[in-house]
Amino acid sequence: MPRIVLLHHHLFKNAGTTLDWILKRNFNNQFIDHRNNDQMRRGTDYLTRYIIENEKVSAISSHHMPSDLFNINNIHIIRLIMFRHPIERVLSVYNFERKQPNNISEGSAMASKKSFSDYVAWRLARVGDQVIKNYHIASLLNISSSVKISDELMNKALSKLDNDFLYGAVELFDKSLILMEDELKQYFNDFDVSYRRMNVTKKEKLSTGELIEVVKKNLPSDLFELLSNENYYDLKLYDTVLKRIDKKFESANLKLRNLEIHKQGFFTKLKNSLG
Repeated sequence: MPRIVLLHHHLFKNAGTTLDWILKRNFNNQFIDHRNNDQMRRGTDYLTRYIIENEKVSAISSHHMPSDLFNINNIHIIRLIMFRHPIERVLSVYNFERKQPNNISEGSAMASKKSFSDYVAWRLARVGDQVIKNYHIASLLNISSSVKISDELMNKALSKLDNDFLYGAVELFDKSLILMEDELKQYFNDFDVSYRRMNVTKKEKLSTGELIEVVKKNLPSDLFELLSNENYYDLKLYDTVLKRIDKKFESANLKLRNLEIHKQGFFTKLKNSLG
């Protein structure tokens, strides 16, 4: 049997930290959260060499995972990716960058001094900035937002998903994880997708519909319309992803179960220990 290596395409503010927690829990020190962005930006040549030279590694996560297809002799690559409603995600990006030290990035500097509305307007006006403009398709196809997204490119992204990825969505998080677990158990018998939520704000505990309403209420109507237009193809892609996850889950005859591991306080732990 060939060696199996999981590659997590950790998209910014798409529950990737929670998925990383799951991978770490399953693979311990065989999981690598690769944070050297300059190295990963070198592409598949670097990643191929890294996988071959680090033969004990079973899973790698990166914000800059190359999306190009590549083959390595006797190594089977499985790609993981999570999606999020494009409009809901914008609020999460802003809240995250606002909490960061303002010298980390231009985005964090702008978020720290701008209102949500002004931050969105700033992001949308920037040529080549794909952070809140059809971000998922741009990331999947390694293109900048200066490239005009079309139905053809969206369909190319969907085809890439079907052929190359195990994918999920934040809105259907538990279903998505159970589907991933079902697929990965053929390679890792004890793979378990139970999780503890990581890097989540109080607002993110609202439903997708509620979060979209928060965005809508905090943007002028013309700016909300522009934001929606700039994510037209991502919204279509996301809708298709949700439908495919539901269909796959039903076809696989799987059942939902409680996956979330809640932190136990001192008295809860004491009570449990006493039976």
